Amino acid sequence: MEFREQLVPEATLEDWQTIVDLVARLSGVKAALIMKAWFEADQIEVLVASRTAGNPYHPGEKETLRSSGLYCERVLQTRSMLIVPNALTSPEWCRNPDIKLGMVSYLGLPILQPDGQPFGTICILDDQEYVPSPDVVTLLEKMRDLLEGHLRLRDRLRLQQLLADEALLRKVLDSLPTSILFAALPPRSQVVYLNEHFRQACGWSQEDLPTLKAWQARMSPAPEAWLAELERLGSAAPPLDSFQHDFTCRDGSVRRKLTSALVVDGMLVASSMDTTERDRSQAELRASEQRHRLLADHAVDVIWTLDLQSRRMTYVSPSVQTLTGFSPEECRQMGLEDLLAEESLTLVQGALDELGAGHPVEFKSQEVLQRRRDGSHVWTEVTATSLHDAEGRFLGILGISRDISRRKENQAHLLKALEENQLLVSQLREALEKVKTLSGMLPICSHCKQIRDDEGYWQRLERYIEARTEATFSHGLCPACTWKLYPEMAAELEAEMETGA
Repeated sequence: MEFREQLVPEATLEDWQTIVDLVARLSGVKAALIMKAWFEADQIEVLVASRTAGNPYHPGEKETLRSSGLYCERVLQTRSMLIVPNALTSPEWCRNPDIKLGMVSYLGLPILQPDGQPFGTICILDDQEYVPSPDVVTLLEKMRDLLEGHLRLRDRLRLQQLLADEALLRKVLDSLPTSILFAALPPRSQVVYLNEHFRQACGWSQEDLPTLKAWQARMSPAPEAWLAELERLGSAAPPLDSFQHDFTCRDGSVRRKLTSALVVDGMLVASSMDTTERDRSQAELRASEQRHRLLADHAVDVIWTLDLQSRRMTYVSPSVQTLTGFSPEECRQMGLEDLLAEESLTLVQGALDELGAGHPVEFKSQEVLQRRRDGSHVWTEVTATSLHDAEGRFLGILGISRDISRRKENQAHLLKALEENQLLVSQLREALEKVKTLSGMLPICSHCKQIRDDEGYWQRLERYIEARTEATFSHGLCPACTWKLYPEMAAELEAEMETGA
């Protein structure tokens, strides 16, 4: 029963119910029926049954059609009227399955569809011998004509709906930003439709491309194998694999296309997307990536990218091996705790935690102490920035690590030199201060050479100087004083010096 509304509109079924009720009442029989033949399923079904007392048939009941011996089978085979007044007295019909229901008389006519194919039958049955009058036959014929008129009307409505649906479909297809082609399957291969985008994008009209061969001639490489497989599979073809090709437009330009196709109701539907700009952009992007990778791979500084979630490097330039002794592969497998000294690890993880929590983090150059394979450490200056895609989504962190160990050593040497200079300056300043204590006019005795200090006491010259400077004195005699005080000793010394000479 689920297919009845699909087969005949509900309003039409109600009219048909009125017809069979009228036929049964006017002919005075137990049952009037409209039967539907399902040849593919080899079944015949009660589509409509008169609402008369004693009618043993009910809508939806089915029987085998072929070789069943049913009255309606003969009507459908001959496509002509059948009258059986009394099956019990007929050697041909005495074993008819309807006799089991007590239906011994039959009058039936075929119902044909607009294309001439059988739809089913309209018939009357009774439980006693029945010879229909000419008026009853005429009544049944008129009712059959009415039913066939309904079927023709149904098909016209369907055609109108189909045309409306086709107009809507064309409107939808013409608005799509992809090129659409409809064509009959090989060997006919006639192109029956090109959407507006196809015509505008390529310049070709349906008259320019009347067949699949003409369409194929503009393709490079030509999809001979693709179309040959389609011709071999025919209407049973599954969706065909997409393929890329060049397509020559009417103005002579060549565009890159990605074409896919499927078969719908015996019709090839091909869809082509223009990938020229995308392919060019991708080629430029690949070339750019190769250039940047080449620069990164040969850079002295270490260039790296870091995934925020895993806290692991996703790329490390080969220069990391010179810096730390670890290979790029090892660095990608190591955690930050294996790469950084403890004091630097705390600084870096804090910045990453803030970034992961959604807080804005301003990346600045930081001095980071990194671990080396041999257990030593190396100072690096790390400059980082965040990476985002075209839509602004966060992808990760891009960083550059530069070896600053030489700079750190120079800073240490400079600091030490500054400290030494400060000490020397301090010593000089202290010496100058001491020297200043002997500056100015000194009161000294012209005879004994004693000096008067600031408190008015007279002191020997050497004691005065020793108290105010770090100089010390040793005493002796000059040659003049030696001759004056010890002439004999002076003569002996002078003689020894002359002899030694």
